[in-house]
Amino acid sequence: KAFINKELDRIHTDFQILFCENPIVNAVISEYSSRAQLNGTEFTANIKMPYRLFCDEAEFCVMLSNLLENSFDAAKSYIKINIGYLNNQISVNIKNDYDGVLSKDEYGNYATTKSHGSGLGLKSVNLILKKNNGFLKINDENGVFDVFATMKNSPA
Repeated sequence: KAFINKELDRIHTDFQILFCENPIVNAVISEYSSRAQLNGTEFTANIKMPYRLFCDEAEFCVMLSNLLENSFDAAKSYIKINIGYLNNQISVNIKNDYDGVLSKDEYGNYATTKSHGSGLGLKSVNLILKKNNGFLKINDENGVFDVFATMKNSPA
């Protein structure tokens, strides 16, 4: 939650694009869209989600930030994000192209190759998804990293 609050403080609302009506999620996506534009990375977003989240918004944004940060760090030329909502499930799909070799640990889990990374991003994402009856699926084929996450978003 502290991370999200810190990130939100850095965002300049004058430059925000309206990706969705949820202000916190919109702020996160706007931040990465701005960073991609400054980096010369194509950023495409198709966001269809409810204004109100029943799941913990801060946790959802931590998950989204972790996934977008990984994508931003690895993207060669583009990032595509789709968020959809159907039957009280929020689904997030993020794709980016990449160069280089992906690293996995002895259990087949992706390991960070970032010199400044802790390797906790995907572990954090998995914990948030499990807490919200969700799951994570990752594919990396033909130079495209494709992450799909879905979680429950319904009243308790």
